[in-house]
Parts: sequence; C-alpha cells; structure tokens
Amino acid sequence: EIFLRVLEIDSDDALANSGLGEISMERGHYDRAIEFFDLALRSDPSFSVAYLKLGRCLEAKEDFATAKNTYLRGIGIAAKRGDLGTASEIQGRLALLEQKETAKNI
Repeated sequence: EIFLRVLEIDSDDALANSGLGEISMERGHYDRAIEFFDLALRSDPSFSVAYLKLGRCLEAKEDFATAKNTYLRGIGIAAKRGDLGTASEIQGRLALLEQKETAKNI
C-alpha cells in the first residue's frame, strides 16, 4: 500500500500513520489503529482528524473516559485550526458519550 511506502521513507509521516489507523479501524483492529493514531499525533499534534478517529477507536473499546478526553483535546485543536467540520463531528461524538453516561446513571 501507498501508506506503507511512505512510512518506509518517513516513519513519522502523520498522514500515512493516520491512514493505516483508519484502515485498521475499519477492519475492527482497534488496538492497532490506536497505535497508528498515536504515532500520527506524536508527529503532528495539530492533526485534528486523528483525534476524532482515535476517540472513535477508544469508544469501540468502551474506554469512554479516555475517548472523552481525546475528543476534548481534539475539539480545541480543530477549532484553533479553523477545522470546523472536524470540530462539529467531535462535538457530536461528545454529545453521544454524554447521552450514554446519562443513560447509565438513570
């Protein structure tokens, strides 16, 4: 794959790591996806889409507290960068998490 070729040249490439994370996520390999998204964010902490995808993986693993913290970091970065689409998606994920928390406490 193209992402693997890019990583052979530059193992810190945020876009390639995020792309492999997304493929892993789509295949249900959440632990592997989390590793790729973490690598992407270490390379580029302002890569707001990676926060969204990382949060979704954490939700899939039912690590809701970490997902919420990830989303909160990501929404601030997305807003700061003017990435309003990603900020809106993250806000939606946060709202769903809050609904789940509320339903649990009832």
